[in-house]
Amino acid sequence: MTVRRTVRAADGDETGRTGAYTGVWTATEATGAAAGPYLYSAALALGGYAAARAG
Repeated sequence: MTVRRTVRAADGDETGRTGAYTGVWTATEATGAAAGPYLYSAALALGGYAAARAG
């Protein structure tokens, strides 16, 4: 929330620009959240992690 307030305070006349900035911020955050598990599993695989097997 503070990012939005900071951008709005910087220039109150350009609400479209504020919306675009917030949209890019949200899209970047969502992409990072979606890619995170894949990157984490790739790091585990490169490190040689093997899941324990029952038996």
